[in-house]
Formats: sequence, structure tokens, C-alpha cells
Amino acid sequence: HSNNTITAPGWKAIVSCDSNVGITTNLKKEVFTYPNPVKSKLFINIEGKISKLHIVDVMGRVAYYSEDYESGQSIDLRDLKSGIYFVTCISDGIIHTDKVVVNH
Repeated sequence: HSNNTITAPGWKAIVSCDSNVGITTNLKKEVFTYPNPVKSKLFINIEGKISKLHIVDVMGRVAYYSEDYESGQSIDLRDLKSGIYFVTCISDGIIHTDKVVVNH
């Protein structure tokens, strides 16, 4: 339990956070994104179905998008410029993001 008070001229706000009591659910899935760094083909393995998958560059531009990705399927990244990308997959409502380096 924690309390924080935030004040500004003429304003006062109290923020209170209570921890949940009850059953804890593990909302983490193991996701394997490899190889990293990647030269041409990237693979993502996860238990369950990936409902959405997208890869964006550091500027937020979408480089790849799929709504029908099958775990273990290869993603051809040869057309991407070398650099840092973020791979985000959604599986069973859980969002997972990995940083991947493309290095041709």
C-alpha cells in the first residue's frame, strides 16, 4: 500500500495504490525471438497462437505486420535496413515486445 500527494498552486491530489488480494494469475508467456542479431530470417516461438505480430523501427514505422503468424514460421527481414527494431506479438491477450538488431 502506498500513498503519494501531488500538489500544485491551488490543487491537491492524493494518489493511493492498494495491492490486489486474491488469486494471482501468471500473465507471462515464454517467447523466443531468434537469432539476434538477425541477418535475413527471424523466428518467433511461443506457446499458443499469435493473434497479431508487428515489427517497428525506432521511429515507430511499421516494417512488418501479420494477423496470421504461426509460431516458428520465418519472417524475411532482408529488405529492412540495418538497425534496431521492436517485435511485438499478442497471444491470448498478453503483449510481449523484444528488441531485435538487424545487421546485414
